[in-house]
Amino acid sequence: MTEVIEVRRAFEVEAARLAAVRRTPEDLAALDGALAAREAAWHSGRIDEFVEADAALHTAVLAAAHNAMLAELYASVGAALRSTVAQAMGDALEPERYVDHGRLVDAIRAADPERAAREAGAFLEPAPFPPPPVGA
Repeated sequence: MTEVIEVRRAFEVEAARLAAVRRTPEDLAALDGALAAREAAWHSGRIDEFVEADAALHTAVLAAAHNAMLAELYASVGAALRSTVAQAMGDALEPERYVDHGRLVDAIRAADPERAAREAGAFLEPAPFPPPPVGA
């Protein structure tokens, strides 16, 4: 799971940065729709529905980056990405597991690549590596 999160971070942070610079009005409409669908899926309480809606939002960010190779690579690991979201959610959509993606969409809308990258990376912070064994 750690490796998948590292790959997600690499893709999603750069995609958010590019999307903030390259997004079109159509991309913003798609992002708004995907964000609304993600919120509705969260409130439905259905994990499978939420995982798909979350993936659709991230796919919309990738599309707004207008980098076909990045989008293709992201799509090729889609099952693994969905799996990490499902694992993070556990057996139920609990309020303490909710991550607001509205600020990410707002940063893209504001054409602020640094803030967009920061927002994308905020919910994909890598787990700290354990300290090396004593004497190593």
